[in-house]
Amino acid sequence: MKGFYRYVYIVITTSMPSRLKLGIVAFLVILTMSYGLYVSNNRHPNTSLHVATGTSIYDSGLLDYLIPFFEEQNEEIVVSIIPRGTGLALEMAKRGDADMVLVHNRDLEEQFVSEGFGLYRTSVMYNDFVIVGPIDDPAATHGKDIGGILRAIASAGKADHTTFISRADKSGTHLHERSLWDQAGIPVDGRPWYIETAQGARTSLLIAEERNSYTLVDRGTWNAFKSELRLSVFGENENLLLNPYSLILTNPLQNPTTNSEGAKAFSVFLLSEKGQELIGSFKKDGEVLFKPLFGKAESIGLPPEVDSVSFWNSHLIKSSNPTVRGRITDESSVFQIGPSELLGIIGISFMVTGIATVIGAAIGIPLGAMMGLRGFRGQNSLAALVNTLASIPPVLVGLLLYLLLSQQGTLGPLSLLFTPHAMILAQLIIITPIIASMVYTSVVGVNKLVKDQIVSLGASTRQLATKIVTEAKFSIVTAILLAFGRGISEVGAVMLVGGALRGETWTLTVAIFQSTNQGEIGLAIILGAILLVLAYSINVTVTFLRTRNR
Repeated sequence: MKGFYRYVYIVITTSMPSRLKLGIVAFLVILTMSYGLYVSNNRHPNTSLHVATGTSIYDSGLLDYLIPFFEEQNEEIVVSIIPRGTGLALEMAKRGDADMVLVHNRDLEEQFVSEGFGLYRTSVMYNDFVIVGPIDDPAATHGKDIGGILRAIASAGKADHTTFISRADKSGTHLHERSLWDQAGIPVDGRPWYIETAQGARTSLLIAEERNSYTLVDRGTWNAFKSELRLSVFGENENLLLNPYSLILTNPLQNPTTNSEGAKAFSVFLLSEKGQELIGSFKKDGEVLFKPLFGKAESIGLPPEVDSVSFWNSHLIKSSNPTVRGRITDESSVFQIGPSELLGIIGISFMVTGIATVIGAAIGIPLGAMMGLRGFRGQNSLAALVNTLASIPPVLVGLLLYLLLSQQGTLGPLSLLFTPHAMILAQLIIITPIIASMVYTSVVGVNKLVKDQIVSLGASTRQLATKIVTEAKFSIVTAILLAFGRGISEVGAVMLVGGALRGETWTLTVAIFQSTNQGEIGLAIILGAILLVLAYSINVTVTFLRTRNR
């Protein structure tokens, strides 16, 4: 195999056109610069804190607003937000993939703590839920209480006048919505008017608007996006719709890798006088999205939280950073990407895909050439396996890798999940069989044309291999370029194993998905244009190589 690498290097470097050599050098320069961009825009402190939170908190922009205040006083800690539905967030914490959670479903929270996975659950803030629907109110819900509204929607749904959009994602919102249907005595499973999206709050609101439907949403998310929607509120201001949020620390006895000190520090910040003030002052279009609740759970009808409040008060007293500098502002935009962050996104995109492509080529080229040059037992089976892997859905790769890298997985001790390393590994698994398959096809094609002629002239096996690789060199480079294009445009696997952590594991495709999900279509178009220019450049290069190879 070492000899083969030497042949490939000699043949390609001695027979490659100067413009193609220049292109390879440019690619390596871009890869190096991308790594530099990533490092310069991600100078992370020594300690990383993973916070799994409900999508409603994430969508509101509250944490993007709060974290800079915290990190200014805690430079040794970087906070990474992992937005998931409440049920999924708690499952992540159970596996040890999150150091703490910010969620909103009391039943699941108490179960999480009682099973020994969580510690010191306490209320942080609250808002309430609202039922929103089409402005013309096809179910005639206006003026009814919550039970009456749900019955009206069900009745109108049976008559095909409207539908109800459920998030169906095990989030706190979804679980609360299902409890409301249960309390109203209305079965919804399998009903054609009850549509399940398995999406977050923002996406479900958009679907409700497009489908002329009703849905349940927390007021924070509603206030953040209502100006963009043709929907109105029809159910609100009832005790049944109260929506308290809690923080819970992951129990280090269950998961020894948990960053307990970082989680405590962030919790102390959120529960401090200044943190609670910041939460209560966070606004969108002049409207407060959340109300502080620490130490006042009974004020909204919840049981007193004497033990947890006492625990956190003792830590608040000990806190060495009781104050937070900064200016409280009215957040007019909850989702912004500046030039520096954009460069970081581009940098990590090139870095992840570039490294994966280089390693994938180092593995895939000799593997594909070996399959094409040598006849051996099981050759066809190996080729079939490689071709199958080349067509495997990336999201499946992401899922399998997620299970392996999770703290409870086989590779969990490596702590690679939600890092660029995991994203590189995912793309490597996707890219390598693509390169191997294309190289195999190219070498086999050349082999059929020249093998008999070269052998008849008395060429040795080494000379035969050198000639075939020479003939296939453009196809090999094309395979590498196409694999790079496939990798940099992939989103499913990198989101699963990268966690979509803003500032850490956002690639161009992830940023496009997130900005679209947040309603920032203009930004998504800009990011898409960058990706389109990149794809066009790759295809122009591939076309040039194919032309030269004719």
